[in-house]
Amino acid sequence: MMSRTGACAAIGVALVSLFLTACDLVNATKERVTFDIVFEPQTRIGIIVYADIIENTGGSGTYIERVSGTIKPFPNSTHSDVQLTTIQKVDTNVGYFIELYIDMNGNGSRDTNDLSSRPYAEVRPGFSWTEVHCFETDLTLVP
Repeated sequence: MMSRTGACAAIGVALVSLFLTACDLVNATKERVTFDIVFEPQTRIGIIVYADIIENTGGSGTYIERVSGTIKPFPNSTHSDVQLTTIQKVDTNVGYFIELYIDMNGNGSRDTNDLSSRPYAEVRPGFSWTEVHCFETDLTLVP
């Protein structure tokens, strides 16, 4: 027969295990993650997007790296997208800010008349893909 202390310990372990599984904390890994930024409506095809990936760690951001990609039409739809994949493996089960700018004049630097935005993306545990929508109203003109 199990003692009262043993029973309490077994219940505690079961509850912690259930909590970790429910919160997806068990399978958090490091992966090369693709941030698929979906632009609505479909515009700016062929223009390069640069983005700084910043891990949201307790209110202060930790810079990870800069990535880039070209905006492409999304098949059979009214929107376009750019896929930005990290070079290094990053933590999953974490949120990231994507400080992006659309290089409207094609000179490779953020300057007047480029468009910028700062969407937020949650990366699920063990996943290597996440999608973020960026609407026309989310874009700001760089002064």
